Amino acid sequence: KVPVSLRGLPVLTKGTEVALQLLSGDILHVEDYVHSYPYDWRTKQPVIWRASHQWFIDTDNIKQTAVERLKEVSFHPKHSGVSMSGGGLVSQLKRRPYWCISRQRVWGVPIPVLYHKVDRRAIINRSLLERVCTLMDTHGTDAWWSLPVEQIVSEEWLLEQKVTAQELEKGQVG
Repeated sequence: KVPVSLRGLPVLTKGTEVALQLLSGDILHVEDYVHSYPYDWRTKQPVIWRASHQWFIDTDNIKQTAVERLKEVSFHPKHSGVSMSGGGLVSQLKRRPYWCISRQRVWGVPIPVLYHKVDRRAIINRSLLERVCTLMDTHGTDAWWSLPVEQIVSEEWLLEQKVTAQELEKGQVG
């Protein structure tokens, strides 16, 4: 957790000063060092690295089917006159053993996982996925984002998992 004294401070200015003060008893030496640093191409601001939970899929089991299906996809606009399905995306898929399917913001298709509020364990299984699919068919594609946990899971499911709806929160990546 971030100490209260650091919350809301700009990382590369005041936040750095306060962090150094907090760590002052453990720091042996401080000096400025100019080095190459990544900048966001849109905002022209420095990229701040942070650890975040991510979801990956093992592509080995689906790779061949995915490559075959991508050959049937028509991508627009075409890049340099060549569709990504005929080049870049297929070669990336063939090269990578894992693919990151999560993002650090809420948008698009959700990853329907519930987390236990106390121990932070992820709860995801076939019956939850089927339930979410049914809810999306009934309530639309925003069902995961708009419905409370109590409507997403059934009483039977809660009993099987040995949890209450109040102990759970929805994953917020997608």
